Amino acid sequence: MNTPRTEWRWYSAIAAAILVVFAALAWYFYDAPAPDAVIAAPSKEVKDLPKASVPIKKPLKVYSGGSKLKDKLGLPADVTQNDAKHVVASTTVNCDQQQYTITTVIDTETGESQTYDQKLPRPWLAKNDQSKVGVYAVFKNGTPTLSLQGRRGLFSVKSLDFVGVAGIDHPMSGTGGLGTQIGIGVEF
Repeated sequence: MNTPRTEWRWYSAIAAAILVVFAALAWYFYDAPAPDAVIAAPSKEVKDLPKASVPIKKPLKVYSGGSKLKDKLGLPADVTQNDAKHVVASTTVNCDQQQYTITTVIDTETGESQTYDQKLPRPWLAKNDQSKVGVYAVFKNGTPTLSLQGRRGLFSVKSLDFVGVAGIDHPMSGTGGLGTQIGIGVEF
């Protein structure tokens, strides 16, 4: 005999199986290695300005490590194999749950510098603390409805974001009561 309690368990088991399938698909399709760094486009503030030569009073300090360091930073082969190109600065920044390594290289023969941008692979397990709230005008069962939705990130597995969602719906006609929903989902 199916009771509400056993039905709930079946629904939970089905939801868990679907989440596992999504996780396996995301792991299979989205676990690409980090591509080589690409030349970063100059910002709009300096894009059209000419570069000027500036004398340096003391020798420029660069990171030691040579081609091994440049290879580890994912720089292109023309940089890693050129002993005249040295890493001046490198940093990792977070943007929309994605990490990027920004590296500046100087060519000691020409004096030219270049900044490279590399998108890093997402970690296997990461904290996801993004939140969103929105108000929507939707049709629910053929009735115009005002919907307030909230979403809160829980954690991420590679490119899969596990989130909690909640919402309140109210028919715009003024008849009927509030409808609510709450759940857990996966976004990719």
